[in-house]
Parts: sequence; structure tokens; C-alpha cells
Amino acid sequence: MLRPAPDGRRVAAWSAREERVRVWEVETGRCQELEVLQGAVNDLSWGQDGMSLASLSGSGAVRVWDVETGEVLRSLNAAGSSRRIGYILMSRDERLLIFEGNNKIKTYNRMRSHGSL
Repeated sequence: MLRPAPDGRRVAAWSAREERVRVWEVETGRCQELEVLQGAVNDLSWGQDGMSLASLSGSGAVRVWDVETGEVLRSLNAAGSSRRIGYILMSRDERLLIFEGNNKIKTYNRMRSHGSL
């Protein structure tokens, strides 16, 4: 699957069978691999500036990446809130991570390091 960054400078690609995300810079073609681990990737969500990317694995592991450096900015496990976490969304201000699972919406406030998971 492909997901373009909001600024159009990068494109993220992933497969439901792999534990990594590939991020391509559109102008240069440079590719960076981000190791997700803990299960294949279910979904991705870009930060508004195109510099951060949230990944969600089938196990419920969430990582927020700095795509410029490949550094993990935040790591958490959303599996405790639901048996099936299917989708992730980062709010426009990049403060909230929003999860969908078992027909419920859960949030995590990145600035306070807690939420209603």
C-alpha cells in the first residue's frame, strides 16, 4: 500500500506481510527503511508537516518516527485497548494518535504521554 505525505515530498509504502515501512523521497528517489517489528504493518498516518510518521502493527505496537533521521520518537502498545486495532490517525497538530478497533475509537495524547487506550 502507498501513503503520500501531506507535503508531497515523501511516499510511504508497506505490505501487510512485512514488518517494515519504506519511505521514498519523491525528488531524489532515496529510500529509507523503518523497522516496525512486532507484527506486520496494518496502517500508517503522516504528521501534517511530512516529517513524522505513525505506524501500527497487527500486534497493536505503535511507533512514531522522525522520517528524516529514522529515530523512533514514541513507542506504545495499543493492543491492551482492543483485540483488533485496524486503523491509526495522527491529528493535524500531531498531538493525538487516534485508533480504531472493535468499532470503538481510542485516543492517545502524545504530549501528555497518556490517553484513553
